[in-house]
Amino acid sequence: MDYQLEIPGGIPLGAFDFIVTWNQLAESRAVARARLTAGTPQVFDLSTVNGTRLVLGNVTPGTTLESLHQLVRRVLARRGIHGPTAYEERSLEGGSALLVIVFTGQA
Repeated sequence: MDYQLEIPGGIPLGAFDFIVTWNQLAESRAVARARLTAGTPQVFDLSTVNGTRLVLGNVTPGTTLESLHQLVRRVLARRGIHGPTAYEERSLEGGSALLVIVFTGQA
């Protein structure tokens, strides 16, 4: 299963930096691979790289949303972003899910 992940504007971290950090951590990479939501761009698009939405692809079956949330928190902490977070799951067209990270702390 794939989850789209949306990072709120209050977190000073773009999708690309999140993806790099997620895929560098062995524990998160073992659960899912992070990638940009769009296909391979034909032209470099800074708004895609700095965007707020990405995909956690091929999530290991049986992985709970709480487990994904904890891994997201570890990635944020690794990037120096601390504070309380929560998540909301929303259904998307086509049966996929969107995991929205809600950040209420200070970066």
